[in-house]
Formats: sequence, C-alpha cells, structure tokens
Amino acid sequence: MASRIEVGDRVYQRRYDPCDVNVSVVVGSDGLLVADTRCSLAEARELRDHLRELSAEPVRWVVNTHIHWDHVWGNAEFVSPRQVPPAEVWGSAAPAENLIHPVHAACWYSWRMPPSRLRRRMSRRDIRSGSVIGTGSGYSGRALAMP
Repeated sequence: MASRIEVGDRVYQRRYDPCDVNVSVVVGSDGLLVADTRCSLAEARELRDHLRELSAEPVRWVVNTHIHWDHVWGNAEFVSPRQVPPAEVWGSAAPAENLIHPVHAACWYSWRMPPSRLRRRMSRRDIRSGSVIGTGSGYSGRALAMP
C-alpha cells in the first residue's frame, strides 16, 4: 500500500492492496467525499481509520467510479446502520442493477443482506454528465458519466 499523496488542495489519493485500488478523497468543510470504498466492510473500516487522519468530518458522499466489486463492496460501511446520517452514494444507475445479478452472490454474503436490500445500499444518486456534488468551502465536483 502506498502512502497518501495530496494531488490538489485538500484532494488526496491512496492505493490499497490487495487489489491495487485507488481511493480518492476530497476534504470539504461540509464533510468528506470518498471515491471508491474498497473490497469489503473490513477494508472500508480501515479506510475510515485513514480518513480520520485527514479530518474529523464525516463521510457525506461516496462516489462509485464503476461497478467492480473491489471499488464498491465497502459502501455499506458509510450508510445506515453503520453510519448515521448515511452518506449519499453516487454512481451510475447500472451498477446497482448489475450487482443484483446472481454472479455477485459473494457481495450479498459480505454485506449480509439479500439482493432486494443490497439495491438500497448502492447508488442512490444517479451520476449523469454535468452532475455537481458540493462539499462546502466553494468546492464542488462536476461529474462526467462514461457510457
């Protein structure tokens, strides 16, 4: 695992083993935006510990860059009941539907929930090109949704 690097003012990246996942964080005055949450609840808890080194603010936004399990299975750490209030989860509408497919049964087991409840833990806000997520202090990100 590489150390955290600051790639912009209050914008950080860190690569994590075991799947070489790149996690990005924006530290805003209203909370943290996290892009990708790693492979499991245990890995997401480790991520949360690392986030506390950056800020005491809560994770308010989770952005899923794409459907791969090693980027989204940690989402449940940042929504209720594990985090109250829950973070807003942003991503394409397609990932939520794709994870309901039986091929992702390990995800259901990891999150200890049936597919019907899993859908509610995935993207709640559909990213479309031009979507804006504001994190406070004048910071906002404009999303570019890829087909």
